Amino acid sequence: MNLSTVLVLNVIILLAITTTNNLWGKKSTINKFYVKIIYGFIFGGVIILLMNLAWGSDTGVFYDSRTVLIAVVSSMYSVYSTIIMVIFGAAYRIYLGGLGATAGVITIIGTGVLGIVYKKFILIRIKKKIFIYNLLFGFVIHIFMLLYHFILPVEMDFILDRIVLISPIVLTLYPIGVAILAEIIRHNDINIKSEEDLRESEERYRLLYNSMNTGIIHFDEKGIITESNERFIEIMGSSKEDMVGLDMNILPNKQLQKVLLEVLSGVPARFLGAYKSYLTGKEMHLDVMFTPLFKNSEFYGGVGIVLDIT
Repeated sequence: MNLSTVLVLNVIILLAITTTNNLWGKKSTINKFYVKIIYGFIFGGVIILLMNLAWGSDTGVFYDSRTVLIAVVSSMYSVYSTIIMVIFGAAYRIYLGGLGATAGVITIIGTGVLGIVYKKFILIRIKKKIFIYNLLFGFVIHIFMLLYHFILPVEMDFILDRIVLISPIVLTLYPIGVAILAEIIRHNDINIKSEEDLRESEERYRLLYNSMNTGIIHFDEKGIITESNERFIEIMGSSKEDMVGLDMNILPNKQLQKVLLEVLSGVPARFLGAYKSYLTGKEMHLDVMFTPLFKNSEFYGGVGIVLDIT
């Protein structure tokens, strides 16, 4: 397999791993121990796949993007995931054998150790220019990768030829790959955390909204009810299915219609008095404050705060 094909296939596989956290959708789930173990097996399978998509395997000294994978996983994921992946990778490299087996195993383990150290002692303290630090980290990883060539049980000319051959790619594309993949994963994690926080915030709001002792309705610019809380449904003695979608313009109460006309023109208004439910016939006394809502200076609906003062 030629070098160009190897690089393209490796890039596709590495980009695919950046989406693993999206499978769970929750940062709290991602941080669970069993998920870290699952990730270890997934990444272990990926490193084996990468070694089967290598270049130069006919000499027993072959190249793929396993160092990029290990660098990213060890710096962005759990140490447990890293250890399992490294064990998979080292075991499979021993199984493949060849002149580069020892150097290959040392490369796998060494990259994993460097990644864990980088994450624990450097990355955790960085708040700015993270991409630059990850780029430098990727460069350091691949300097070591080149140095591991001197462990090979071959003549020095072969070692130097190989270093000269792969250095342009290993010292440019590989560090850039580490930085880009780490950045994608980091932003995915930020988005996942933001979405989880938003869901939790919406749930807290929903609980508060429905547990209030005050009825609340939302209506659009035409006066049609679009949302209400549970207390409002109780006050009306009706159901949410009947209330949501109700056009308040058809309600027979003349005083309410006068108030509705004001709020739909963009002016806060108050209804205070006797009211008979249009849907159930329930009689009550209500104090309702209608507040118009605007977006970019344009009226788009409003909110009604409903008190039963019967």
